[in-house]
Amino acid sequence: MTAKNPRQKVLDMIAAGQITPEEGEKLLASMDTEKKASVWTWLFNPLEALGTGGAVAVALVISGASALLGKLADVRFDGVFDIHVPLEIPLGELAGQFGQETIGAASEVTWLVAVADQLVSWPLFAVVAWLLSLAFVRQGRLVDFIAATGVARVPLFFAAVVTRSLFPVLVGEARSLADAALELAVIGLATIPLVIWFAVAAYRGFKTASGAAGWKVIVSFIIAAIASETIGKILLYVFV
Repeated sequence: MTAKNPRQKVLDMIAAGQITPEEGEKLLASMDTEKKASVWTWLFNPLEALGTGGAVAVALVISGASALLGKLADVRFDGVFDIHVPLEIPLGELAGQFGQETIGAASEVTWLVAVADQLVSWPLFAVVAWLLSLAFVRQGRLVDFIAATGVARVPLFFAAVVTRSLFPVLVGEARSLADAALELAVIGLATIPLVIWFAVAAYRGFKTASGAAGWKVIVSFIIAAIASETIGKILLYVFV
């Protein structure tokens, strides 16, 4: 049996009625100020390293930076895991092989779109994750899920910067289909580790926030990610 960390024990005590929610809040707050986290924890479970308040603060900063990047550089964060660059890119010497001068379709990212992307990729995910935690393990605080899912998105911001910086340049300068494939592979090698980093941090944050262990945390996290992605796409399609 996996040993529970102190945060999980406090959540269990609240769920069992051994302490009041207010007493639990005080205990969790004291843990946030006392602990010294390892580098591994800082990278892959920042909620535990920063505490709820610190994680929310970082999440707000990264969400604001992502919205600003989306507006100024035309980058979409239109899903839990999604990063898109809606640009029309000149194909240069590849134009003849593709039978067209450009690839992709330009689409201006307005402030409405940039903010809507942040809402479906962060708070929506947090709410769905919280509801599933209540359904599966009967415990969890919404604020912890907001903190966990938001601070975990730091790697995705850097993945977006890399994608926006490299994609138009590398694809536009490719001289053959083989060159284009190689350039796309380079972008993938640069961004996929960052996406995996996000997924691990989000999962571990979900586990910490829910106090769950075993199959319940795995199943509920997967359902939360898929459901949030699906609901977010529908909301963006209908309202944006």
